[in-house]
Amino acid sequence: METVQALQALEAIVGPSNVLASRAERTVYSYDASVFRGRDLLAVVFPQSTEQVAELVAWCKQHDQAYIARGAGTSISGGSIPTHGGIMIELSHMNRVLEIDTVNRFAVVEPGVINQDLKQALAKHGFGHTYVPDPGSQVVSTIGGNVATNAGGMHCLKYGITSNHVLGLEVVLPDGEIVELGGRVPDQPGADLAGLLVGSEGTLGIVTKIIVRLTRLPETVVTQLALFKSVEDAASAVSAIIDDGILPAALELMDQAIMRIIDQAVHVGYPTDAGAALILELDGLEDGMQRIV
Repeated sequence: METVQALQALEAIVGPSNVLASRAERTVYSYDASVFRGRDLLAVVFPQSTEQVAELVAWCKQHDQAYIARGAGTSISGGSIPTHGGIMIELSHMNRVLEIDTVNRFAVVEPGVINQDLKQALAKHGFGHTYVPDPGSQVVSTIGGNVATNAGGMHCLKYGITSNHVLGLEVVLPDGEIVELGGRVPDQPGADLAGLLVGSEGTLGIVTKIIVRLTRLPETVVTQLALFKSVEDAASAVSAIIDDGILPAALELMDQAIMRIIDQAVHVGYPTDAGAALILELDGLEDGMQRIV
């Protein structure tokens, strides 16, 4: 198929304003946050619905055209790099929070919803619940991207990674079929097919809706900084903390070089003679927190 005809067909599916085809536009979307670069794209398309995604995938299959899905492009693994050119299916316009149910502790979102935007939407329902996965790029990364890469974050030590917080998925398969996996409650009977899709980098299908688990916020949160003479001492302290039965919500180790870099950037005031540091975040019930600390 000629390029002009292909672009007309794509415009017929998603609308002319949702197709980018100039050289500059195509080049921008051949990158993500990694060091890799993909091949030249035919076009970048912005579907608005699951049905449009299905139509695009079916069209690509019919015309033997490569395609790849993309969220915010914050991945450093190269997962959204168009290694075979073709069509970039950009999901950032599918960015609606469709449902929030704090009683049953789930939310239904489209893949283009940004992590932080969901947290803010939950705050409007009161500060009782949150969506836990918090990758370092959470202010710009999308939940669809989290699902594709099985993203973690600062709090995955205690609360787990994305796969622990996905209850169900709506997926467009490589033949254009739309299927629903999992559901709105945990521990669905049968094989965990939704879990199979999480972390598959879009190789098994394109996720168009996600049912995420909501977690109640803890009563209290305590953050502490512990300084050590060496990285070895700090690492030994980590083992001792876990061995003592204490599971922090977050636990980060920094060596002296990292502390200096952070101090130069934001002037925290770390002691210059400390060889390493641990940042601990403890959460839970107010009763007994002081004993744990």
